[in-house]
Amino acid sequence: MKIGVLWFHAWASTKDDLQEMLMYLDQRGIECHSINLKGHNTKPSDLHRVTYRDWLKQAEEAYQEISDKWDIIFVGGLSMGGQLALYLASKYKVYGIITIGTPLKVKVPFIIRYMSHILQYIPYLIYRRQPFANDRIKKISLSRKGAYKYFPISSVAQVCLLTRKIRRNYVNKVNSPILLIQSTSDHIVPRHNLQIFQKRLTTQSKDIHIMWVEDSYHLVNLDYSKLEVFKKIYEFIQKYSIIQEYK
Repeated sequence: MKIGVLWFHAWASTKDDLQEMLMYLDQRGIECHSINLKGHNTKPSDLHRVTYRDWLKQAEEAYQEISDKWDIIFVGGLSMGGQLALYLASKYKVYGIITIGTPLKVKVPFIIRYMSHILQYIPYLIYRRQPFANDRIKKISLSRKGAYKYFPISSVAQVCLLTRKIRRNYVNKVNSPILLIQSTSDHIVPRHNLQIFQKRLTTQSKDIHIMWVEDSYHLVNLDYSKLEVFKKIYEFIQKYSIIQEYK
């Protein structure tokens, strides 16, 4: 019986951010597949005019690509990538979902959130990352191959639109087991984010698993506690794979 996970990377990032985690799972018999989302792994200006609908379409295409290859399918993602995993879980049969730093609310300037419907249409304009909180986060960020250091405001607006869409239209349709992983000091996702998940998911409470990670950056799979995160993900996959095999 083949077990696999379809993974999606974060916004303004690439699938390279997933590689160490995917290697860990592959060594333990869990197959993984990931893609580079449209507008990524090239140059920041390529994000301009790419919409969240493009990413949702890519997610569905990726799911169709692996749907006949694996008997038990999990979906997961980093940050915005977890939103794509939730979208798939609301529409297709999956045995579990893994989100890492995935927002249902996002910390961006209020004007961008509020005006996102308008800002998505503005001419190309740059939005730079906020200054790094400390040297450790700066070191991790600069080591990420292909991750953008700046991006179009129109693309920030698309992230806000996608976040709103997932929160309002799709999370309440998700009933699969889920593992929610978030840093206690996440500078992008608010701490009450997981409470929103718990209120909106239709997954049984016993199948909602939460992992808080201390002293880590937004993408905890790249930080101090990454091996603990990998182990937790593997245990989650093992648990729900075994449950399905004995049904």
